[in-house]
Amino acid sequence: MRNIEEIEGGKVVGSAKIRKNRREEGFYIQDLSVDENQRRRGIATRLLKKIREMITGTISLEVDETNEAAVSLYNQNGFVIEETVNAKNGKNYLRMKNKN
Repeated sequence: MRNIEEIEGGKVVGSAKIRKNRREEGFYIQDLSVDENQRRRGIATRLLKKIREMITGTISLEVDETNEAAVSLYNQNGFVIEETVNAKNGKNYLRMKNKN
């Protein structure tokens, strides 16, 4: 697993965790988060750019289908919805991919 951080003023304002995808070729974004007080400033986009610069191949992720801000972010960064996954917790997640 690789950890990527976005730092401003000596403070971590965003981070992502990526790993090799277990189901197929490429990598999987296991987690991407931005400090609540720092959102809507392009930090998540910068993290996605760092990920694309680090690796080649397909990048996939799953996001709660009700998280409109995250779905929009991923769409704007070239991710497309591959399928909807019904989780055991009753939530639906969108499986998205970006061919890097």
